[in-house]
Amino acid sequence: MTATRTRVAVALAVLLLAAGLLAAPASAGHSPGVYSFEPDDARVAAGETVAVDVILAANRTPAGDGLSEAGFTVDYDADRFSVVDVEHGSWFEDGDEPPEGAIDRSSAVDEDAGTVSVETALESPDDGVANTAPVATITFRASEDAADGESKLAFANSSAATPASPSPTITNEGTLEVGEGVLGASGFGVPVAVGSLLLAVLVGLRRRG
Repeated sequence: MTATRTRVAVALAVLLLAAGLLAAPASAGHSPGVYSFEPDDARVAAGETVAVDVILAANRTPAGDGLSEAGFTVDYDADRFSVVDVEHGSWFEDGDEPPEGAIDRSSAVDEDAGTVSVETALESPDDGVANTAPVATITFRASEDAADGESKLAFANSSAATPASPSPTITNEGTLEVGEGVLGASGFGVPVAVGSLLLAVLVGLRRRG
């Protein structure tokens, strides 16, 4: 449900911006790229990990230019979470006109500041690329002693550019929630495992009866 809701929100934002129903910088000349999180309300148990996709939705300009560069910095709660992995997505390779040249990628994690920065650029941009897909996947781990509750997941900054000029961007916030019994990325959690065991015992007793 959450993933579907996020995709619908991104699609509506792109359509509204393309139609001129939402404000965009007058100098841009085209709709901005939209950065968002999927899921936008990720949940994880203390000590477990959860993966969050950073989605970028971007159309071509009226002149036909797609994006040749994309970058962002995400703020997270470093008191309750740590970053265990940053994986670059295949946003450019899977776009409407996959590039033939190399792609420069870089990422950096500042554990003290609680930031994750990712940069991607085409070495030979040609006409750029349009796509709606993950540009990166960030895997967070909740601290063993993390208290239950939500922390904000937000973009400190974001950027994009076509081969001709910088492109405007807008961002959507998300949350990371820690809670006892909440599923983590590494398993189904103790409550679900116990429930499955009890169900198996009941089924066995009925068969014997």
